[in-house]
Amino acid sequence: MIIMQYRFELADDYDMALIEQRIADKGPLFENHPGLVFKSWLYSRRDQPLQPETRNCYAPLYVWESSEAMDTFLSGPLFAGAVNSFGQPDIRRWMALRTPDISQLSSAKHLSITSQILSPEADPSGLPLSGQLAGWDVSRRELLDVTLSDSPQPQADNLRIGYISHGAVNSGHN
Repeated sequence: MIIMQYRFELADDYDMALIEQRIADKGPLFENHPGLVFKSWLYSRRDQPLQPETRNCYAPLYVWESSEAMDTFLSGPLFAGAVNSFGQPDIRRWMALRTPDISQLSSAKHLSITSQILSPEADPSGLPLSGQLAGWDVSRRELLDVTLSDSPQPQADNLRIGYISHGAVNSGHN
């Protein structure tokens, strides 16, 4: 499986209600999407009264069954819509080492990301991973560790979960 994420950094005064509406409108379009395990519709907003974040961003995270399924999506109309709205993002990819149970996804409100670049001598298989989702980018030697929780985690890139789309891989429609 492949973990994929891209991020759109938005202006401090960007109306984040537009992102929340986009998530509500587009999230259901990804239900039972071919080759998709799940998509987390993630964002952060500076104007949140109870837990303000440091920036406004829209940063969806996907888990794909295969690189072919991911590439088909990236060359299709759904991804083109995001590019037309926000510009071409830098797309990050990791080989999945661990994926969460679908029940863990539905109860989480936040996704907290940590990553570390390992030296050429370091063995990634011996490092402890605490999150429910983990990945390895062999070309960057980057280890990704993602925690699903009810609240932001310390020393992590914390994003709110606006919606979880369950792909065809989990629904038996693939």
